[in-house]
Amino acid sequence: MKRRRIVNAALFLLIVLASFCMRTYHYNTSVIQLASMIDDVPERERPRMEYVRVAPFGMRLPHWRMFLPFHHANFSPFTIESAMMFSYAQDVANGKGVPASDPTLCGMEDVAPYAQMNMGLEWFLGWGWRVKQWFAPDPPPTERETVYQDNPRMAQWMSAQMRLWASLTSGLIFLWLLILRVPRVWAVGAGLLHAVALAGIARATGQDLVRGEFCIPLVMASVVLAYWTYANPKAWKWIPLFATTFLAFVTWDLCQMLFSCWCLVELLRLA
Repeated sequence: MKRRRIVNAALFLLIVLASFCMRTYHYNTSVIQLASMIDDVPERERPRMEYVRVAPFGMRLPHWRMFLPFHHANFSPFTIESAMMFSYAQDVANGKGVPASDPTLCGMEDVAPYAQMNMGLEWFLGWGWRVKQWFAPDPPPTERETVYQDNPRMAQWMSAQMRLWASLTSGLIFLWLLILRVPRVWAVGAGLLHAVALAGIARATGQDLVRGEFCIPLVMASVVLAYWTYANPKAWKWIPLFATTFLAFVTWDLCQMLFSCWCLVELLRLA
């Protein structure tokens, strides 16, 4: 039993790592392409796509460094909504918290940000960067790096933090299938399929900050905990189940649709 748990834990971490590396590869390639479009960094200083040639077939495969995070000197902008979320996360990271009002929102200057959207993602990213700074502070940005943004290293760290968090979904799919007594080899295959599928990673590469992708690991954790409780009922298991469900509701309003459908399925199953 102990050996099986160790193997399952190792496979969970391996699947999460594979998912993170795939998301990071897509992030790196996109930011490199942006460098040539924005042209804010001299060409000789831009990172390039690196490949290795595999003998004897002569195939070119991406270099392993492309699957790992590294600093990009060029500007990689968020979309408008993601830029708003990054702005509030930056306020949290700087110890200010989410503002009571945002005068930069035209026409909504007097409406509190909390009244417009859920704010769990911002606090998660802001405190993640603050904790990181305690152990590995960033060097101050150069003058050129601050042409378009205040702290590019903070933005890139939050993108990586988002990718790592979203990668938990692949590992949780693996655990869920194990609880359903799916053979381990098929459970691993399902987790890895989600880790590499474009549909599974396209919106969670860190280029944008998406509330849904932040909340999906919480939804998936609730599913895993629910079926774990069904399989081996224990009173204490309801505590983490209720906690993950609560956090999902307070961080993304649309998750109520997912839970409503799940409840309907359970009601029909028990009828």
